[in-house]
Amino acid sequence: MHGPIVIVKAGTTLPAIKQCCGDYEAWFRRGLTRPTVVCQAHLAERPPAPRDCAGILITGSPASVMDGEAWMEDLCDYVRRAAAEGVPVLGVCFGHQLIGRAFGCPVRRTPAGWELGTREVALSAEGRRDQLFWGMPERFAAQMSHRDEIGAVNADVRVLAANPHSAVQAIAVGDHVRGVQFHPEADPEIARLFITARSEVLLDAGLSPERLVETVTSAPLPERVLGNFEERFVGRG
Repeated sequence: MHGPIVIVKAGTTLPAIKQCCGDYEAWFRRGLTRPTVVCQAHLAERPPAPRDCAGILITGSPASVMDGEAWMEDLCDYVRRAAAEGVPVLGVCFGHQLIGRAFGCPVRRTPAGWELGTREVALSAEGRRDQLFWGMPERFAAQMSHRDEIGAVNADVRVLAANPHSAVQAIAVGDHVRGVQFHPEADPEIARLFITARSEVLLDAGLSPERLVETVTSAPLPERVLGNFEERFVGRG
């Protein structure tokens, strides 16, 4: 497919993280080689028509899909149009949950609470066959930062990965649309800042930010998800 990969920003990261590491689009661009265009959906900025995109990447967000704001519903419509036109889409964290919502899956607060730090993810049998995880082992470490999740899937949505905290860590819809709950764009510094920037919230939830920070380790394998999306989804069009 011709055109850029469009990075659809679903918000702006927390100020303490942005000051140190830049905003979402900077993190994703490190894992991509194709030209990108940024659109800020949370500011009601309309992204290019799917047919003008080589691929679409939907970022994380400080917002919750459960808020059901108008721009989120518009973005759900946009994802469905992209899917119908065969344009590759990858959603990360919020983007993953929004894809689930777009195709009829419920999004909820995770019963186990916040999932933060470096955690292991296991591919399902279908995930092991999926091109998004080409060249990756069945189990790998990934950076996490979420307290919402897709609560269940339907016949249109396939589970590609899970772990004990969240049973839906990656999804597939048809041949072109994928979502991952974890953060393939985040390095250990960003993962630590995800925690320390929320210290007060975590303390109120009975969690120890210090102990969570101690769980953060290097997790380079998930960055292959971005490369695989670009090479095996965008590049095959």
